[in-house]
Amino acid sequence: MSEHTGPLEHYEQLLASRYAWMLGELGDRLAHEMAIFERLGLPRAEERGRAIDLGCGTGLHTRMFRELGYHVCAVDQSPTILQALWELEGVEVLLGNLLEVDVSDAHVIGCLGDTLTHLADWQQVEQVLSMWRPGRHLVLSFRDLSVPLEGLQRFFVVRSTSERIHTCFLEDAGTHVRVHDLFHEFDGEAWSLQKGAYLKLRIDPARVIHTLESAGAKVQSDQERGLIRLVAS
Repeated sequence: MSEHTGPLEHYEQLLASRYAWMLGELGDRLAHEMAIFERLGLPRAEERGRAIDLGCGTGLHTRMFRELGYHVCAVDQSPTILQALWELEGVEVLLGNLLEVDVSDAHVIGCLGDTLTHLADWQQVEQVLSMWRPGRHLVLSFRDLSVPLEGLQRFFVVRSTSERIHTCFLEDAGTHVRVHDLFHEFDGEAWSLQKGAYLKLRIDPARVIHTLESAGAKVQSDQERGLIRLVAS
């Protein structure tokens, strides 16, 4: 029997209630993301500019698009995670599958964080890449898992505070990586362990860039500690 779940189940069962904590201080993260994506060519909105944030999570990049002046549609499959966005002014919240969203009137489409690696296969990644068209910006970020980690490199701390430690362990699974999330949590008296595992898709950054450039896009990209960010214009 498999010990891992799908991404949605993993988030609902383990990560969703802890996701805001995992991201850390929102203001600092927001300023950091905005500075990088503006440098990569993401423009501020013109009048009636519309952005769609696919796999929005708790809304880090939804807030970024809003700060840049866009009317934002935030899309996610996790009802628990979307609770953080229901009362965010100027944002339309949509519970649904990102591959089934109507993006025809979007000026900017974002698919950020871990969202691309949650897709089932390269064909689904291509569906997202095909959302780019002339005059539109496609904004992506994803973890580069294309080179398998070995030995103790597979273990790392995501975040730690006095009451919670989040550790990850990565395991090679061919076209995917099996991600084990471990949360040690202190309730004031004792520590407990909450754990789960799920698969993330390996995505070659060079293949993503080549696919977009072959379609006619101009791509600006950046890599920071294994996280790929790019803007296709």
